Amino acid sequence: MYKDFEEDFKENYSDDEFNIIDRLLFELFENNFDEKKVVSGEWDISVSVEKINSLQENIFISFSKDDNNFSLEYENGINNGTQLNDYSFNSDLKPLCRIQDILDDIVLDKEKIQLWQNEKIGKVVDVDWKFAQLFLDKHKTEILKILKNQNYDNYATGGGTNKTDSHYKNLKSKFNDKGLFWIVEYKQVESNVNWK
Repeated sequence: MYKDFEEDFKENYSDDEFNIIDRLLFELFENNFDEKKVVSGEWDISVSVEKINSLQENIFISFSKDDNNFSLEYENGINNGTQLNDYSFNSDLKPLCRIQDILDDIVLDKEKIQLWQNEKIGKVVDVDWKFAQLFLDKHKTEILKILKNQNYDNYATGGGTNKTDSHYKNLKSKFNDKGLFWIVEYKQVESNVNWK
Protein backbone atom coordinates (compact mmCIF):
# COMPACT_ATOMS: atom_id res chain seq x y z
CA MET A 1 0.00 0.00 0.00
CA TYR A 2 2.84 2.41 0.82
CA LYS A 3 4.34 1.81 -2.64
CA ASP A 4 0.98 2.75 -4.21
CA PHE A 5 0.86 5.89 -2.08
CA GLU A 6 4.40 6.80 -3.14
CA GLU A 7 3.55 6.41 -6.84
CA ASP A 8 0.32 8.41 -6.56
CA PHE A 9 2.03 11.09 -4.48
CA LYS A 10 4.81 11.51 -7.05
CA GLU A 11 2.22 12.00 -9.80
CA ASN A 12 1.02 15.11 -7.94
CA TYR A 13 4.20 16.28 -6.23
CA SER A 14 7.96 16.10 -6.75
CA ASP A 15 10.33 13.36 -5.60
CA ASP A 16 11.88 15.86 -3.19
CA GLU A 17 8.47 16.60 -1.70
CA PHE A 18 7.88 12.87 -1.21
CA ASN A 19 11.22 12.56 0.59
CA ILE A 20 10.14 15.35 2.94
CA ILE A 21 6.82 13.58 3.69
CA ASP A 22 8.61 10.25 4.13
CA ARG A 23 10.98 11.89 6.66
CA LEU A 24 8.04 13.51 8.48
CA LEU A 25 6.24 10.16 8.72
CA PHE A 26 9.40 8.55 10.08
CA GLU A 27 9.69 11.29 12.71
CA LEU A 28 6.03 10.90 13.66
CA PHE A 29 6.48 7.19 14.23
CA GLU A 30 9.70 7.77 16.16
CA ASN A 31 7.92 10.31 18.40
CA ASN A 32 4.85 8.13 19.07
CA PHE A 33 2.64 10.23 16.75
CA ASP A 34 3.18 13.48 18.67
CA GLU A 35 3.08 16.06 15.86
CA LYS A 36 4.38 18.76 18.24
CA LYS A 37 7.76 17.01 18.34
CA VAL A 38 8.10 17.00 14.55
CA VAL A 39 9.63 19.94 12.67
CA SER A 40 7.30 19.94 9.70
CA GLY A 41 8.52 22.96 7.75
CA GLU A 42 5.89 24.10 5.26
CA TRP A 43 3.48 21.23 5.94
CA ASP A 44 0.86 21.41 8.69
CA ILE A 45 0.35 18.04 10.35
CA SER A 46 -2.66 16.82 12.29
CA VAL A 47 -2.67 13.41 14.01
CA SER A 48 -5.62 11.60 15.59
CA VAL A 49 -5.28 8.20 17.25
CA GLU A 50 -8.27 5.87 17.64
CA LYS A 51 -7.95 3.20 20.32
CA ILE A 52 -9.35 -0.15 19.15
CA ASN A 53 -8.12 -2.00 22.26
CA SER A 54 -5.07 -1.81 24.48
CA LEU A 55 -2.91 -3.45 21.81
CA GLN A 56 -4.40 -1.99 18.63
CA GLU A 57 -4.99 1.52 17.30
CA ASN A 58 -5.69 3.41 14.08
CA ILE A 59 -3.71 6.54 13.31
CA PHE A 60 -5.12 9.24 11.04
CA ILE A 61 -2.52 11.69 9.74
CA SER A 62 -3.46 14.76 7.71
CA PHE A 63 -0.96 16.94 5.86
CA SER A 64 -1.79 20.34 4.43
CA LYS A 65 0.17 23.09 2.70
CA ASP A 66 -1.48 25.98 0.87
CA ASP A 67 -4.35 24.37 -1.10
CA ASN A 68 -2.75 20.93 -1.06
CA ASN A 69 -3.80 18.32 1.43
CA PHE A 70 -3.92 14.58 1.82
CA SER A 71 -4.51 12.11 4.62
CA LEU A 72 -3.25 8.68 5.60
CA GLU A 73 -4.74 5.94 7.75
CA TYR A 74 -2.32 3.62 9.53
CA GLU A 75 -3.02 0.56 11.62
CA ASN A 76 -0.64 0.02 14.51
CA GLY A 77 -0.65 -2.90 16.91
CA ILE A 78 -0.67 -6.58 17.48
CA ASN A 79 -2.89 -7.59 14.53
CA ASN A 80 -0.67 -6.60 11.59
CA GLY A 81 2.12 -4.51 13.07
CA THR A 82 2.24 -1.02 11.58
CA GLN A 83 0.92 -0.65 8.07
CA LEU A 84 -0.69 1.91 5.82
CA ASN A 85 -4.35 0.96 5.31
CA ASP A 86 -5.63 3.84 3.20
CA TYR A 87 -4.78 7.26 1.79
CA SER A 88 -6.66 10.05 0.08
CA PHE A 89 -5.72 13.21 -1.78
CA ASN A 90 -9.31 14.45 -1.75
CA SER A 91 -10.73 14.01 1.71
CA ASP A 92 -9.92 13.51 5.35
CA LEU A 93 -10.06 9.82 6.27
CA LYS A 94 -10.74 10.46 9.95
CA PRO A 95 -14.18 9.01 10.74
CA LEU A 96 -16.86 11.00 12.50
CA CYS A 97 -18.45 7.87 13.97
CA ARG A 98 -18.17 4.09 13.93
CA ILE A 99 -20.66 1.28 13.53
CA GLN A 100 -20.17 -1.17 16.39
CA ASP A 101 -21.47 -4.70 16.80
CA ILE A 102 -23.01 -4.88 20.29
CA LEU A 103 -23.96 -8.14 21.96
CA ASP A 104 -27.74 -8.26 21.83
CA ASP A 105 -29.03 -11.74 22.61
CA ILE A 106 -28.46 -15.46 22.40
CA VAL A 107 -30.87 -17.85 20.72
CA LEU A 108 -31.06 -21.62 20.46
CA ASP A 109 -28.77 -23.24 17.90
CA LYS A 110 -31.39 -25.72 16.78
CA GLU A 111 -29.13 -27.47 14.30
CA LYS A 112 -26.47 -28.30 16.91
CA ILE A 113 -29.08 -29.29 19.49
CA GLN A 114 -30.72 -31.67 17.00
CA LEU A 115 -27.33 -33.21 16.07
CA TRP A 116 -26.37 -33.60 19.75
CA GLN A 117 -29.66 -35.28 20.59
CA ASN A 118 -29.44 -37.63 17.57
CA GLU A 119 -25.89 -38.66 18.54
CA LYS A 120 -26.79 -39.15 22.20
CA ILE A 121 -29.81 -41.33 21.51
CA GLY A 122 -28.36 -42.96 18.39
CA LYS A 123 -31.29 -42.22 16.12
CA VAL A 124 -33.23 -39.26 14.77
CA VAL A 125 -35.73 -38.02 17.35
CA ASP A 126 -37.82 -34.91 17.78
CA VAL A 127 -36.43 -32.32 20.14
CA ASP A 128 -38.68 -30.79 22.77
CA TRP A 129 -38.08 -27.17 21.73
CA LYS A 130 -40.18 -25.74 24.56
CA PHE A 131 -37.98 -27.50 27.10
CA ALA A 132 -34.81 -26.39 25.28
CA GLN A 133 -36.05 -22.78 25.26
CA LEU A 134 -36.93 -22.93 28.97
CA PHE A 135 -33.44 -24.30 29.71
CA LEU A 136 -31.83 -21.47 27.72
CA ASP A 137 -34.08 -18.84 29.34
CA LYS A 138 -33.12 -20.11 32.82
CA HIS A 139 -29.39 -19.60 32.13
CA LYS A 140 -29.50 -16.73 29.61
CA THR A 141 -28.57 -13.98 32.11
CA GLU A 142 -25.54 -15.93 33.31
CA ILE A 143 -24.37 -16.70 29.76
CA LEU A 144 -24.85 -13.10 28.56
CA LYS A 145 -22.92 -11.77 31.58
CA ILE A 146 -19.98 -14.07 30.80
CA LEU A 147 -20.03 -13.08 27.11
CA LYS A 148 -20.11 -9.36 27.97
CA ASN A 149 -17.28 -9.74 30.48
CA GLN A 150 -15.23 -11.64 27.94
CA ASN A 151 -15.85 -8.95 25.29
CA TYR A 152 -14.77 -6.23 27.74
CA ASP A 153 -11.71 -8.23 28.70
CA ASN A 154 -10.81 -8.60 25.03
CA TYR A 155 -11.09 -4.82 24.63
CA ALA A 156 -9.11 -3.99 27.77
CA THR A 157 -6.29 -6.49 27.19
CA GLY A 158 -6.33 -6.97 23.43
CA GLY A 159 -7.38 -10.58 23.92
CA GLY A 160 -9.16 -12.78 26.41
CA THR A 161 -7.20 -13.69 29.51
CA ASN A 162 -6.85 -17.30 30.59
CA LYS A 163 -9.11 -16.63 33.58
CA THR A 164 -12.10 -15.34 31.61
CA ASP A 165 -11.52 -17.56 28.57
CA SER A 166 -11.31 -20.72 30.67
CA HIS A 167 -14.35 -19.68 32.72
CA TYR A 168 -16.35 -19.05 29.54
CA LYS A 169 -15.13 -22.28 27.91
CA ASN A 170 -15.93 -24.30 31.04
CA LEU A 171 -19.41 -22.78 31.24
CA LYS A 172 -20.00 -23.42 27.55
CA SER A 173 -18.81 -27.05 27.88
CA LYS A 174 -21.06 -27.56 30.90
CA PHE A 175 -24.10 -26.49 28.91
CA ASN A 176 -23.00 -28.26 25.70
CA ASP A 177 -22.66 -31.51 27.66
CA LYS A 178 -26.34 -31.09 28.63
CA GLY A 179 -27.34 -30.42 25.01
CA LEU A 180 -27.69 -26.63 25.16
CA PHE A 181 -26.11 -24.75 22.24
CA TRP A 182 -26.67 -21.13 21.32
CA ILE A 183 -25.99 -18.57 18.63
CA VAL A 184 -24.86 -15.10 19.66
CA GLU A 185 -26.77 -12.25 18.02
CA TYR A 186 -25.36 -8.75 17.65
CA LYS A 187 -26.98 -5.44 16.81
CA GLN A 188 -25.22 -2.63 15.03
CA VAL A 189 -25.20 0.79 16.62
CA GLU A 190 -23.54 4.04 15.68
CA SER A 191 -21.05 5.18 18.28
CA ASN A 192 -18.47 7.87 18.86
CA VAL A 193 -14.92 7.15 17.82
CA ASN A 194 -12.71 6.17 20.74
CA TRP A 195 -10.06 8.90 20.39
CA LYS A 196 -7.04 8.74 22.67
